[in-house]
Amino acid sequence: MNDISNNYTVRSMNTITIKNVSDLEELFLEPICLSGEVYEEIEKNAWHIMLAQESNLQDITIEALENFFNKLIQIKEKQLDNQQATLYVWFDAQSSQLCFNIISGIVTKLPFGAKLNKVPEVSSIIRDFLNLLHDNPFSSENITFFDADDEDFDWEAYEEEFERNFVLDVYVRFLNEISK
Repeated sequence: MNDISNNYTVRSMNTITIKNVSDLEELFLEPICLSGEVYEEIEKNAWHIMLAQESNLQDITIEALENFFNKLIQIKEKQLDNQQATLYVWFDAQSSQLCFNIISGIVTKLPFGAKLNKVPEVSSIIRDFLNLLHDNPFSSENITFFDADDEDFDWEAYEEEFERNFVLDVYVRFLNEISK
């Protein structure tokens, strides 16, 4: 089992903006990079799903996105041709994006700087994504404003407390895992 939890900077990411869940089907055909070079795999295999402003939210449901991920897993396991890999899914609330990545091997310590909470079902990640979008994250009720000129505000303490308390939910699925 691999540990790739070092901090890193990804220079580019694959982003797809969708109106309907069916728009995601093009990802079934995307090749998987399994080079053994973690940073290259993260750069080439990470996908960030955004909703277009004119998205059909009736079509984009927990069940529809679960079905997409289940089909994605089946297709990617076939593409891998018995090679082992780790698929992980998370919701990036700051960017309002549902994200996933595939990296080679059975990886138990993922490349995030934050504390992780591994959830047993992808539906909880999808639920967070859809709930935030339905709650209009950009309304003034959902944004905390700070006065950048406030000399009494301790930014360093704020950031340290945030980092100490932030926990990222992640769904992890091992692809082509060999049963013991």
